[in-house]
Amino acid sequence: MKTQIGNERSPHLGGLDLRPAIGERTLIAWCLDAVQILGDRLPHLEGVDREEYSPQMLMTLLTYCYAAEIYGSDDIEWACRNDAAVSYLCGNAAPDRETLCRFRRINRPWIEACLMWVHARREAGDSAATEAAASPLASLTPQAYAELAVLAHRKLEKAILIDTATSD
Repeated sequence: MKTQIGNERSPHLGGLDLRPAIGERTLIAWCLDAVQILGDRLPHLEGVDREEYSPQMLMTLLTYCYAAEIYGSDDIEWACRNDAAVSYLCGNAAPDRETLCRFRRINRPWIEACLMWVHARREAGDSAATEAAASPLASLTPQAYAELAVLAHRKLEKAILIDTATSD
C-alpha cells in the first residue's frame, strides 16, 4: 500500500526515491549515519512518550521512508509490519499514525536536515568527503544546498498533504 501524489524528478538530483540509485542497504546505512552524525548537533528530539519508540528510531524511520518516497503515515505504519527494511529500522515495532504525525510536526526541521544529508551524500558519491565523520553538506555549492533544502521541504510537505488527505 503506497499513497502517491505525483512522481517528481529533479534535473540535478535524479529520482527522488534513492533506493534504485544506491540500493536499500546503502540507504539504510546513510539514514542511520545521518541521524547519528546530525543527532549530536541537534537539540534534544522531542515528541515520544512510549519508551519503545526512541526519537533516534523515529528520526531514522521517517528519514528512510521519505528518502524512499513513502510519505503517508498510514503507509509507513503498514511498511513497519510488511516491509523488511522498514521493519528492521523500527526494530519490529509499528508506531501508529498519530505517533508518526506528532513526531514529524515537532521535529520537522531535524527530519529535513537528515534528508538533506542523505541526498547530499548521494550527490557526493564515493569520494573521501562522504566518510562517516565528514558532512557531505559541507562540499555543496550554495545553489546545490538551496536545491536540497527545497527538496527536503517538499518531501515533508508531501507527507503532510497525504496525511491530511487520508484523514478525511
